[in-house]
Amino acid sequence: MVRYHVNSLLWDRRHVVFKRLLLYVALTVLGLSNVAATEPADLSCENTDIIKKYACLIWQEAEGSVVPRVAPVEFYAALQALNVVQNTVTSGRYSYLKRMMAQEFVSHVKADVCLDAGYGICGNHIIVFSALMEELDIPVRMVQFFYISNGGRTSHVAAEVKIGEKWVFLDVSWGSVYFSDPDDRSSYLSFEDINRIGYENVYPLRNELSTWFFSRKDTSYDTFGHMTAENRDIVVDRVGDIIALLEWTDGNASWKGRQIYSYFGDGRENGTRDGIRIYWDQPKGDYRFHMTYGRGGCVSPSQICVNDQCGELGKTETAFDFTTPGERVVLSVRTDDDVCYVNPKELQITRLPDAIR
Repeated sequence: MVRYHVNSLLWDRRHVVFKRLLLYVALTVLGLSNVAATEPADLSCENTDIIKKYACLIWQEAEGSVVPRVAPVEFYAALQALNVVQNTVTSGRYSYLKRMMAQEFVSHVKADVCLDAGYGICGNHIIVFSALMEELDIPVRMVQFFYISNGGRTSHVAAEVKIGEKWVFLDVSWGSVYFSDPDDRSSYLSFEDINRIGYENVYPLRNELSTWFFSRKDTSYDTFGHMTAENRDIVVDRVGDIIALLEWTDGNASWKGRQIYSYFGDGRENGTRDGIRIYWDQPKGDYRFHMTYGRGGCVSPSQICVNDQCGELGKTETAFDFTTPGERVVLSVRTDDDVCYVNPKELQITRLPDAIR
């Protein structure tokens, strides 16, 4: 009796399995089954390319964390990439190695090397963050800050990612995202939004337990000086105006040390001719402009201009006269090329004698 009962149960179970198999085949034929008939996906993220590996890990974290009514998965991926970069390419380790290695210290500029080395500051952070975003097909662009802090010129770089049709500002090094409403995680802001609303009126969410962030609280370092400085130059996606560092002697000017930006003009293949311009306050008078340089792109005839007064862009140098009533002037490249930029070497601005005017 017992044996018969067990066999009966086995038959009943097999019968159920058989009926379920028939149902699955029927649904599959009708296209109603969502059960994959292929091998399970490889979810390990193992890859010899470290950028691809971390991009995979980041995306899986985002997929597991996403709340669709708050933000799309791409926003969560950008947040996780920020977390990974801030806590893997660390500024504390950068500071330590720079102190211990002295002249042998190297600051890497390739994303995979930075991530593998495990140290960096804002520039390294954005190199890695941008590579991760590009790997995930999330549009990303740099936001660069040039300003004065503690009496000296300094700089910082953050990023914006495009979520849907909106750019969102992320300060990777300081683990910061900004919102218009502290209770609404979908109210994330672009850098333009922050400027429009006012820094004092937005609500940052920050990774304040990052060891580097935590340690800066006990120093005189102005962590967010780039967001509050009165006189600052902003470059977004390599478009913006940068002050020239000039040394004036008897009405004449030349470069004063290393310049803030290494080039002016447009160095991007993006279908536009917007780029970097350089400005300074020029005293009233007539002047001779002379610059030597290297250049890139610039296939068609192009010009270097001080405001609307221009000289032909030569192979290695340009010289022309210009007049100003005493105002801020802007140095730019005027061209029809998508890519045309100038790497200045020497600059001389010479006041013309009365006899020449």
